[in-house]
Amino acid sequence: MTQNDNPVIANKAIDEIGRHCLNCDALLQKSYCAQCGQSANIHRSLGALWHDFLHGVLHFDGKFWRTLPMLLFKPGQLTRNYIAGKRARYISPMALFLFSIFLMFVVFSFISAASITESDNQYALQGNILTNLQQVSESELTKQIEQVKADIAAGKIADEGGNDNQQKLASLASALAIARDIGDQEEIVQIDGLEKALGGNVELAQRLQKGINDINENSDFLLFKMKSNGYKFSWILIPISLPFVWLAMLGVRGHHFYDHAIFTIYSMSFVTLLFITLAVFGSIGILSGWLIPAGVIIPIIHLYKQIRHTYQLPRFQTFLRLIILCIGIVFSLLIFFAILLLLGLLG
Repeated sequence: MTQNDNPVIANKAIDEIGRHCLNCDALLQKSYCAQCGQSANIHRSLGALWHDFLHGVLHFDGKFWRTLPMLLFKPGQLTRNYIAGKRARYISPMALFLFSIFLMFVVFSFISAASITESDNQYALQGNILTNLQQVSESELTKQIEQVKADIAAGKIADEGGNDNQQKLASLASALAIARDIGDQEEIVQIDGLEKALGGNVELAQRLQKGINDINENSDFLLFKMKSNGYKFSWILIPISLPFVWLAMLGVRGHHFYDHAIFTIYSMSFVTLLFITLAVFGSIGILSGWLIPAGVIIPIIHLYKQIRHTYQLPRFQTFLRLIILCIGIVFSLLIFFAILLLLGLLG
């Protein structure tokens, strides 16, 4: 058995075991192994477990306290440093973005939990709306027919009245047949139109028509599905936004798509964290009248600073590119919401 296989020896101080890495057995020169990167100080405590959890989620160490203040107050310098290769000291943009999305999901779910209605819970459990306007009308006709049949069976109406009752029953049955036929014809026409628009894809046309019928009954269900999909597919905003960032920075030399991607992800992380903060303030009644202006003005100021210092542009040129980028952001959001709408209709 080697010294690394003995748990008693492994729990001792590094100095007592010849200063060898407990993971790869390489000779240690400093507090971290030059061969595998493992720390020379091995702790077996609940505090160390908590540190490992935070580190695994967001590298919660010195990186966090260096990255967050710079993201808030010096976003351009943060972006430029990371692009230039100073990466070990900062949280990676993608890790920060994924964490901010996860935090937004947790916070927004907690805030909205108190306002979830009984119908919202029903939508979440069932995942579908089973009726539409046509089915409701058919259901009413069916109920009336059943009631008339019950009256006839109970003999509640005299013979001459019974004839009237039979006529009423026949009329209701005819109306039900017509309603069903009209509903079928309307759905056939709608599906046929969607099929042509989708290049003959019958299955997709049927799924879209079903989604449209469901949403016609209750539009709140569509909003519920769009919100749920918004968390899961928020990463789509990155590839959607990249062409607009590239277009806004056209003519700025020395930068590539990778640089624009780092710029985009850090910017989106800031906006996500900002909206989380504003949502928390709104839920506890702080600055309630300023939340919407803050949600518009602060991202624009932050974006201006990030553009100017990332690409090292003069003020006037930064302002012009900011306008172009804001227009691109509007188009990016429209595309993103269109995707969420399509996903909501397809279920």
